[in-house]
Amino acid sequence: MEGEDEGARVLGLGVGLFILILLWFCTAAGLLLFSRLDSPQGLVYVVLASIVTAVLLAIPRTDYKKAKESEDDVVKVLDQMFIWRTILLVLLAVSILVVGGITLVQYALHSIQPASIKTFRNR
Repeated sequence: MEGEDEGARVLGLGVGLFILILLWFCTAAGLLLFSRLDSPQGLVYVVLASIVTAVLLAIPRTDYKKAKESEDDVVKVLDQMFIWRTILLVLLAVSILVVGGITLVQYALHSIQPASIKTFRNR
């Protein structure tokens, strides 16, 4: 019982989830790319991706006025993919927190300046 005004779906997943996956994949690539620099650009990528994710999750999927008008005559359909979407969102959030923590620890531990090595004389 899919509505005609729903977007395209691949394996039951919508375009928005693929946008989030692409966003976090690019964030992870940026973290890997800038992990050895002394600047905190990796943290900036995580913060920007978190803000974009929060904005995308806050955007309503339907118009509230239209939903209230047609609420009385519409039969409610249960979302069968809700559990899987929630699990996927939790896994993404946990993995980003773990990767962010590892990146911050590596950034804190690898900021040591290199020291010169003593030269050995030939006997």
